[in-house]
Amino acid sequence: MTRGKLVFVLHSHLPYVIAHGKWPHGMDWLNEAAAETYMPILKVLEKLISEGISPKLTIGLTPILSEMLADDTFKDEFNSYLETKIEAAAQDAAEFYRTGDARHDLARLWENFYSEMREYFNGGLQRNIPGAFKRLQDEGHIEIITCAATHGYLPLLGEDTAVQAQIKLGVETYRKHYGREPRGIWL
Repeated sequence: MTRGKLVFVLHSHLPYVIAHGKWPHGMDWLNEAAAETYMPILKVLEKLISEGISPKLTIGLTPILSEMLADDTFKDEFNSYLETKIEAAAQDAAEFYRTGDARHDLARLWENFYSEMREYFNGGLQRNIPGAFKRLQDEGHIEIITCAATHGYLPLLGEDTAVQAQIKLGVETYRKHYGREPRGIWL
């Protein structure tokens, strides 16, 4: 019997949303993804590593996503987003407590979650989500792959020069954020 191998590949992408308003397809989309997906993934990976387990997973961080997460506009807006979430959860918790609503504990859970994300973002991550993924890759725990610059579906681009430009820019953006050549690409 031949033994196979299993590779976990997480793929993450968002279209460019900076300067597209807040909701539903603006900065709130990126902020929510950062708070409720990318940072929790980093926390789980760090916890595994602290327990002596190297996760050895592959994650695709698209050029557009990497650029947005590194942008100062996102970093400033993200702190405001977290503050708004913390305040809303605290207000809900107070109201639920006052009225005897059982959702009080749930509201406190969200208040604590967003407070923890704010502390983690500004402290542990030093406002640098791509840098945290880079560090884990540099330490050999994960592999980050790239993709075409705009996450375009390459067979539909029509011109070879368009495909080549997409790949070239994807690789250049990867080098910029992760400090080396990519070893994989999400096509």
